[in-house]
Amino acid sequence: MARRWSPGKKQPPRMRNFLKVSLAVFLMAFFIWAFGFNGYLNRLENYLTEPTEQSYDAIVVLTGGSGRIEKGVELITQARGQKLFISGVNTDYANETILQAIKVSDAMKSCCIELGRNADDTVGNATETAAWATENGFEKILVITSDFHMDRALVELTLRDQRLEYIPLAIKSSDNTTRLAIEYSKYLISLLRSKLQQAYGQ
Repeated sequence: MARRWSPGKKQPPRMRNFLKVSLAVFLMAFFIWAFGFNGYLNRLENYLTEPTEQSYDAIVVLTGGSGRIEKGVELITQARGQKLFISGVNTDYANETILQAIKVSDAMKSCCIELGRNADDTVGNATETAAWATENGFEKILVITSDFHMDRALVELTLRDQRLEYIPLAIKSSDNTTRLAIEYSKYLISLLRSKLQQAYGQ
């Protein structure tokens, strides 16, 4: 009859070995995550905050943070793109209400600014952006979002259509380490899903 382990007794060798292996795996995973997190923080510092080229086919703003729409409007008024697409617009507000808040001429609003309402997360942003770009025949797109969000956004955008060229333009943020760690973990999940979909063609 097998002996039963109870509190106060030494753990069986098999249990001790299991705990040692589990701890080693956890520590290895943590150090790999921490190494990648450091690289992620370095990329945030290196993202461009001003465009380096005179013009692009289009400018896309992914909503969700301050300064993004303002930057997109600034660049479209400088004719740095043929059109400005704002992805993830709040469906509670009419187009007229949103466009009135954008300080550009009526002619600019009519010809060059479009609103996307089919996204409520980063995956949705990528899906509607790729569809809009394809529909309009755009290939070279300047993407504006917060620096901490850029890695994940680019993964999702590229996954939707690898034929499109996305140029990142980051809005600098001042998020705390916890927020950045959460966003980095989300990025890893997106990256893993992207690799699996590419590998299995789904």
